[in-house]
Amino acid sequence: AIVSRFYVTSESHLNSLHNWVENRLGFPMSGFRLEDYCAHFVFKMFEDLDMPIIDPRRFIVEVWHSQGSNAQNVADPTQSATSFCPLEHVVINLTLDDFIKAFSS
Repeated sequence: AIVSRFYVTSESHLNSLHNWVENRLGFPMSGFRLEDYCAHFVFKMFEDLDMPIIDPRRFIVEVWHSQGSNAQNVADPTQSATSFCPLEHVVINLTLDDFIKAFSS
């Protein structure tokens, strides 16, 4: 398995990635808008060896997201902050071709 990690030191980078997932991939992300300390995205790619090599569904990308610590729900400000937000499944079964098209446009 190949694992790659990319670290950013600015909240604006995370907000840009957040906007990219919402706008380019077309998946609205819950009521959370603020990226707090330890916020992160996880991109997972899976290969289905039973699919033909030329089938675009052979490679599937999933996107997971956590708002980090002490995230506040913007949609419902009365909701109390949590100590650490768990990963949420944002994008399910996105083909690698669609992911690359969204990334390159």
